[in-house]
Amino acid sequence: MLFSSERVKQIAKEVGYKDEHYFSRVFKKSEGVAPASYLKNNHIRIAVLYYGLDDYLMTLGLTPVAALSYRERVSRNYSLPYPGVLEQEIVRLNGSRLNYEELARVRPDLIIGSDRLLPGELLESIAPTVVLKHTDNVEQQLSRLSRILGREQQADDWMNCYTEQKHLLRSRLEAQNVLPTVSFIRVSSEFYRLYGASNQTGTLLYRDLGLSPPLSFPEQTGAVDFEIDELPHYNPGYIFLAADPTLESRQRLKTLLSSNEWSSLDAVKQSRVFDAGDLLFKTLGPSGRMWAMSYVASRIGRLNDRIIHANRGL
Repeated sequence: MLFSSERVKQIAKEVGYKDEHYFSRVFKKSEGVAPASYLKNNHIRIAVLYYGLDDYLMTLGLTPVAALSYRERVSRNYSLPYPGVLEQEIVRLNGSRLNYEELARVRPDLIIGSDRLLPGELLESIAPTVVLKHTDNVEQQLSRLSRILGREQQADDWMNCYTEQKHLLRSRLEAQNVLPTVSFIRVSSEFYRLYGASNQTGTLLYRDLGLSPPLSFPEQTGAVDFEIDELPHYNPGYIFLAADPTLESRQRLKTLLSSNEWSSLDAVKQSRVFDAGDLLFKTLGPSGRMWAMSYVASRIGRLNDRIIHANRGL
């Protein structure tokens, strides 16, 4: 309830206290701080259970005691530095199969999850659990969290830096006469997938950097699964390519890269295919999005750096 926008007076009533001042005294005696200051306490132990939520906290200068790891789900991971945050202090939990005993051992005071990955009932027995509504608008989410956690200055600093960097990179890209069409493609053990505007990578590519999806890609679509013979229909000028780190995914990637349809693409002919690494996950958080924005802009601006040739793979 404290994590919501409700006032302490209303919360007191909802938990059975007619007098908000008496409620505040009881709360402070139990927790050491007043209700309004509880979440702004630097010593509160927070566990986050969705990808990118750890990035939000660390961008605000807070270190979660536990967070999900996506490293087992990507072929390449790029670490980000966070001033004043020690990565080794964070217990990394398996995102595919959550270990509740391991989570309980870190003794969180609060668990923050996402409606994209609804937490199980066991979490409430470990600590109070808040489920955030997912949004690809990192500025909006960061601003909300900063107000709750008393970190408004850190959020303002990040947003000012992000806005400045975004305008700088967009102006450099726009100076190239014609903005290219760009696609993010993921290869998994089950599908080939093109990501559109309605997701975190689309927000980065098409909203923040002002790039365009292929003309034939349906507008405001989150993602489209395709067969290899359908790929020339999209034919982007640039491709950011990621493959899941499984044997089946690598086999499917090999099939894709050796196909005539792949060889016919403009991006492949002009050596404009780049390793996406963990871009799909990094763009879920604010500092990861800032890194990804620079990475994408630099790949488009400098074609000789980290190019994936069609006969090499990832």
